[in-house]
Amino acid sequence: MADKAEDSFTAQSKHRVRVLSKFMILIVVVYLATYASLYGLRFVLATEYPIVVVEGVSMEKTYYAGDLLILRGMPKESIKIGDVVVYRRTYGSLLIVHRIVNIFWEKGVLYFITQGDNRVTNPSPDRAVPAEDVVGVAIAHVPALGGIVLALQSPVGLVFSGILIVIILLLDVFGEGKSKAKTG
Repeated sequence: MADKAEDSFTAQSKHRVRVLSKFMILIVVVYLATYASLYGLRFVLATEYPIVVVEGVSMEKTYYAGDLLILRGMPKESIKIGDVVVYRRTYGSLLIVHRIVNIFWEKGVLYFITQGDNRVTNPSPDRAVPAEDVVGVAIAHVPALGGIVLALQSPVGLVFSGILIVIILLLDVFGEGKSKAKTG
C-alpha cells in the first residue's frame, strides 16, 4: 500500500514538473515572439520606435492619452508641415508627439518647429527640433489600446500581472492533478 502511495506521489511530482516545464517554455516562447515582432516592426518601419503610446493632453482633438501610434521612419527631408512626428528631447529620453508647423535650415542643419494640437496647453510653438531627434512620423493610430499598455507598465499593473501568472501556474500545476485524482 505504501508503494502505491509513493508511486502516486512520484507520478504527481513528475506531472507537476512537466506542467511547470511546459508553462515556462510557453512564457519563453511568448517573450521571444513579442521581441521578434518588435524587431521585425523596427526593420519594416525603419524606426527604433515603431509603436508608441500617447501620454498627456498636448495632442487632444487628434490623439488622446492611451492612443497607440504606429510610426514610420523616413528621410528627414521628406517630412513636411502638417505631419505628426515623434521626437526625442535632446536633454532626456522623453518622447514627444507634436505636429510640424514650420521647417527651416540653419548652418546646414534641418530643424522642425512643432506644436501640440491642443491650443489650451500649447498656445505657442515649441523650440526648434533638430531633424536628427525625430524618431518617426505617425502613419496610423489605434484609439485607447495603448491604455492597456500604460496600465500594465504601472507598478500596480506589474504586480497584478505577476500575481495573475502565479495563479495560472498554481491552478495548472495543482488543479490538474486533483481533477485527475477525482476522476481516475
